Amino acid sequence: MHIQADADADTHGRAADAEFRAMLAPIMAGARARGVADGLELLGVGAVLIDATGCVLHAGERGRRMMAGWLRVVERHLVAERPGDDHAIAELLGSAIAGRPTPGGLRLGGLGGEPSLTVRALVFPSDEGSAQRLHAVLVLDET
Repeated sequence: MHIQADADADTHGRAADAEFRAMLAPIMAGARARGVADGLELLGVGAVLIDATGCVLHAGERGRRMMAGWLRVVERHLVAERPGDDHAIAELLGSAIAGRPTPGGLRLGGLGGEPSLTVRALVFPSDEGSAQRLHAVLVLDET
């Protein structure tokens, strides 16, 4: 009887641990994504965090400032201010979501000596499965 009770307790303990880990998974994934956002902001990097559907999860303060005149977030979607740039942004997001980001990124503007904004997509590696909504980070660079 004593051996059986220990086996039952061990099985119950493993089930409780698994349930607790499953409950914590979205919280830990969110904390990790928030840490990425805060870290990039502390480093002074303009960034936009993207989920697996291409929707914006977060745009840091510096990222929002850098996007001004080039990009904006409308109902969680990244939209270009200039006609014709929307298609390029959609392609950049699509390649990042597919795990094959465009190596050189995308350069908006820069014609005739005007300022430009370079947008590079980096795939965010994760082993957290569906709990991790952060899928890609768009890094912004003014030139």
